[in-house]
Amino acid sequence: MNGHPAKLAGDPCFWAAVGVAPVVWLLGWWLWQPQPRWDWPLAEPRVFLMVGLLYPLAEEILFRGLLQGELSRWRWGRAARSGVTGANLVTSLIFTALHFFSHPPLAASLVIFPSLIFGYFRDRHGNIRASVILHMFYNTGYFWIFAS
Repeated sequence: MNGHPAKLAGDPCFWAAVGVAPVVWLLGWWLWQPQPRWDWPLAEPRVFLMVGLLYPLAEEILFRGLLQGELSRWRWGRAARSGVTGANLVTSLIFTALHFFSHPPLAASLVIFPSLIFGYFRDRHGNIRASVILHMFYNTGYFWIFAS
């Protein structure tokens, strides 16, 4: 987004990104019928804090803050197609590739979609605040429903 960054709380695109996550979780729940542990955050608070809060924060600082920020310095990194900058695309491809070390192939492959969303908001707002919030929200729901 050119000019003054959009205010996060008043950004309808941000709220749409928040709203799409529960829809995806419900669709995944319907398709794969996982058996989530509803007490997971209380039963395993350390794991919950790691995957729901600390990992997303660290990943956003590293990938959207540092890597995407540096790639955005290049003209090709700022160029966008369909709202996705070159910097966002390269960052998301690297981010997704690294998930193959810790996730099943299908889950790792699907990481590209939220990654592009996180990168879009990094570009849109000029900082990582929205991407951190979204990443924490997405991770918490994913791990609670599919990995608890």
